[in-house]
Amino acid sequence: MKNVTEYYRHLILCSVIVLQSLSGNLHAVRANDQGPSSGQLPFLWKITMVSSTAERAAATAYLFGTIHVSEKSVNTFPPIAQQAWNESTAAWFEIDFQTSSGAQTKSISLPNGVDVADVIPADLLQQLDLRIKKISPLMSRSTLPNAKVAVWPLLLGNLDAQARHLGQLPMDLRLYQKARATGKKVGGLEEPTSQLELLDALTSEEQIAFLKATLDSMDDDDTNNIDRLQTTMDLYSSGDEEAFAKFIDDDFQRNGLPKELRHKIINGVLIRRNQLMADAILDNMKLNSGEVFFFAVGVGHLVGKDSVQNFLKQKSAVIERVGADAISSKLNTSKIYDPSR
Repeated sequence: MKNVTEYYRHLILCSVIVLQSLSGNLHAVRANDQGPSSGQLPFLWKITMVSSTAERAAATAYLFGTIHVSEKSVNTFPPIAQQAWNESTAAWFEIDFQTSSGAQTKSISLPNGVDVADVIPADLLQQLDLRIKKISPLMSRSTLPNAKVAVWPLLLGNLDAQARHLGQLPMDLRLYQKARATGKKVGGLEEPTSQLELLDALTSEEQIAFLKATLDSMDDDDTNNIDRLQTTMDLYSSGDEEAFAKFIDDDFQRNGLPKELRHKIINGVLIRRNQLMADAILDNMKLNSGEVFFFAVGVGHLVGKDSVQNFLKQKSAVIERVGADAISSKLNTSKIYDPSR
């Protein structure tokens, strides 16, 4: 049971949004292993930043969308993504998984001496415990980090994804290990604390409402036999930006939260972070003009009007979807969040 417990302790830190770290109990990826990706049209963009000085060439990088899923069907590189990976000399992720693991654990956890049972109502605690058991009977709150209330909504879906494929690394961690194994430079666009700062700023009542809405939505999916994880994988494999953005939008709308709170959460989880990641991407390209970067972030950051690409475009970077000339696809025509709704 100790190994199972430790395994889940690491899984909980592997959220596509904020909770990512390497598990020492999982095997390393060999240098010649095939890397992960999506279907024939991956969520992949080429970034070109024109230099302000004539003697320096334009800097080029790639921006790739991942999902934190271990399913083989969404973990195989199509040729155009493999070509971009082979061309790159540096791979940057949302955070540097290995060097930031301690800070990640601290950033998601409640203060010492405080348990989630102390800060949420008893009926909500029971609902949370039941959901964890539904994901896996091997799991319980005692086997997982003592996470903050606003973190639990981000963890639950990710735990389900990892529990379905025990022993297999999800896409982003496979890419990270592959980068290290093949000698690419690695790094991160964010710090663990910055990923959560706007969620931390929610009031206790708002965090509880967020968790309650998430659990109710997951219970509704069970009742209606809806597999949201499978839908996510299908949309990812399709490469359809508009459909993926609509799916995210609908997911936020369905939970019944007040519009103002929804906007705070979306701003904290996506919009503000997208702005900061765009800034970090350009800073890295400017400071390391000799490198060809492969930036890999959660695909949710790359769809909709507030995507990373659109913030890059606002700063005069040239953005082109790789492979989109072969398949009809318009960049960022959909919305993640419409304040009028």
